[in-house]
Amino acid sequence: MGLTQVERAVVLVIPPGALEFGVPGKGVSGNRMNRIGGGRHYRNPDYKLYRDRVYAVAFANVMRSRFRVHGYCAVHFTFWNTQFDVLDNAPKPVSDAVNGVVWEDDRYVLRSLSEKRKDKGGPRVELTIYPIDGREFGYSEAPPVKRVPKP
Repeated sequence: MGLTQVERAVVLVIPPGALEFGVPGKGVSGNRMNRIGGGRHYRNPDYKLYRDRVYAVAFANVMRSRFRVHGYCAVHFTFWNTQFDVLDNAPKPVSDAVNGVVWEDDRYVLRSLSEKRKDKGGPRVELTIYPIDGREFGYSEAPPVKRVPKP
């Protein structure tokens, strides 16, 4: 039983009011953590530099546009002129950097789409983030509110 043409196509309809921004520069894979021993881990310094650069760009865009997702959301990553052969680990540092800035917590991201493309520009990643209705995915209308334990 094969898929129809419509089922094979990924249709991405971005509603108005979505936050879109780009981060210039070569990306870093999220698969950069190495175990040293004794429970210690080493992360490549390039990972932290890249994550900090993404954080700064995301923060500036959130402050300028006053857009922050308070609920379920979808994110679309487009990696332009990337060195990645496989996209599995490419979104991780970007997602880590914008967690808590663009969206409250990454557990509220219900849809994530990653793609890589080529053009004449330099390497960069472009993000599009927009709120979505959790009921479409079987969740409640709004995510649960974080409860602060009483002392």
